[in-house]
Amino acid sequence: MAMYKYEAVTSSGKKTTGFINADSFDLAKQKLKKENLFITFVKEYRGGSSTTPLNSAQKVQFSRDISMLLSSGLPLYEALLTIEEKYSRTKEHRIYLDIAEQVKLGKNLSSALRRHTTSFDEVFCALVEAGEQTGQLCEVFQHIETLYGRQQKLKKQLLSSLMYPLFLFCFCSAVLIVLFFFLIPTMKEMFEGKNLHPITYTVLQISDFLSENVLFVALGTIGVVISALLFAQTTKGKAYIEKAFLNTPILKRILIQSSLLRFSNILSLLLKSGVPLIEGLELSIQVVSLQKMREAIDDGRETALKGGSFASTLKKYPLFPPLFLRMLSVAEESGNIEAMLSSIATIYDEELERSLTRFTTMLQPIILLFLGIIVGVVLIAVLLPMSDMSAVLQ
Repeated sequence: MAMYKYEAVTSSGKKTTGFINADSFDLAKQKLKKENLFITFVKEYRGGSSTTPLNSAQKVQFSRDISMLLSSGLPLYEALLTIEEKYSRTKEHRIYLDIAEQVKLGKNLSSALRRHTTSFDEVFCALVEAGEQTGQLCEVFQHIETLYGRQQKLKKQLLSSLMYPLFLFCFCSAVLIVLFFFLIPTMKEMFEGKNLHPITYTVLQISDFLSENVLFVALGTIGVVISALLFAQTTKGKAYIEKAFLNTPILKRILIQSSLLRFSNILSLLLKSGVPLIEGLELSIQVVSLQKMREAIDDGRETALKGGSFASTLKKYPLFPPLFLRMLSVAEESGNIEAMLSSIATIYDEELERSLTRFTTMLQPIILLFLGIIVGVVLIAVLLPMSDMSAVLQ
């Protein structure tokens, strides 16, 4: 189905412009005539691409815009039309336009959002659907803005924490490249015919190999990186990486805390929006990054579906911290799961921030020490023959 932009005159003589979905140009004209419009211009609209997904920041902005417009008393379609006009010159314009047109045709907002699965995941759509059913769409979008805003803030915090260690790694790698490819080859003649120390001999051999096989080394490095990235996208690769991370204490803590934080936030918001517990658990599983944790939650969901205890089932899995299990058990007994999950999310939000700070604080000196040792060995290898020669001259 294509989208057509039109200009027309209403029965009262007022000029109007808009967009309409139709299977063909003729069907678009027929639809407009049924609305008692005198058509002056119709053309297929090709602005933007419906396949260009919205990123996290754009989804947060969309939620903020629509919640503000709805809270000001604007009807849903008018609010969507305002957002569509705001982003009329962006690549994502067609997404906003299609959503507005679907609502204009009488469809629910959640159904319109589900047409763009690359932009709006099932959790987002389920929250909107719950808001439509309870009549609290404005409040739901406010909660969505807060939730996705926190996730975006967490990603930025993680990236900013890794920037300095990444800079150190790149800087030291550049130093090594200069040493092995430029400095050591120019000093090679100085060492010819000399009895070299094993360290110096090894470094010279490495430098010779790298200098003589630059293309092979470059292509090999690129090939290894690409292969590793492709392997990381496979199910087996993800399982291997997850196992390796879970065997590293500090990384294990960060992964568990981030997964529980997202799970608690999403499930709490789903329950607050009116989604039943079983359906909420099924949707919340999608945001958990650890496969073993997803399996545990799904097992707990099956138990809860049969009338058993969700928290008791999770106790069989060692991934879940005692604090989380204890608070979840109390929530089940009191029947106030939503509020308790919100408290759990707050606790793990603070703990995750401390864990990330601790991780980056440890990572920086480790990188410096590791790369400093390598650079130091290379420099010692270069300086050893010089010290021998100066001793001979004296």
